[in-house]
Amino acid sequence: MTVRMAVATETFEAGRILLVEDASGLQRQMKWALTPYRVTEVGSRAEALKQFKANGPFPIVILDLGLPPDENGATEGLKALQEILTYAPRTKVIVASGHTERSSAIQAVAKGAFDFFEKPVDIDALKITVARALRMCGLEEENDRLRSAPSGLNGIVFASPKMAQIERMIERVGPAAVSVLVFGETGTGTEVVARAVAG
Repeated sequence: MTVRMAVATETFEAGRILLVEDASGLQRQMKWALTPYRVTEVGSRAEALKQFKANGPFPIVILDLGLPPDENGATEGLKALQEILTYAPRTKVIVASGHTERSSAIQAVAKGAFDFFEKPVDIDALKITVARALRMCGLEEENDRLRSAPSGLNGIVFASPKMAQIERMIERVGPAAVSVLVFGETGTGTEVVARAVAG
């Protein structure tokens, strides 16, 4: 079954994880191990895609490749990976699978998996990978915010109050017919400031 979804607008709610695992015992174990993250468990590709559609994109998905109806293969899991990333390209999908054929791991990474773990999963290593993936999600969102932030310094992106103060000074001095001396260490942006003052 193919579930069609429009591409999501990706604003993630931090700390949410979608666990796609058909074994209920492993679901409970991994949910407990991943405390304090908010873990939603599903057992199939269709359920995973319904969760995305109903609740927006998850920043992290932990995905078993051996999903029904192909528990002993990887086709269903690889389809889920592809559909999740088509819907939410920035979601970090961590594949945790008992399907240990090297070709499956290579295919998963080639299709965009963030990382690949063989079962039984080393929970400490998984938690480190989840934290790294969430950090990357946060950096990507911050990068988007900074790119879209208005700036009068010829498109320079900044976030510090000191740079905002410099921007206001340039806005006041720029239109005036006065000489301005801009000085500073090499590589600190003096040329950029000079261009902004010149207009």
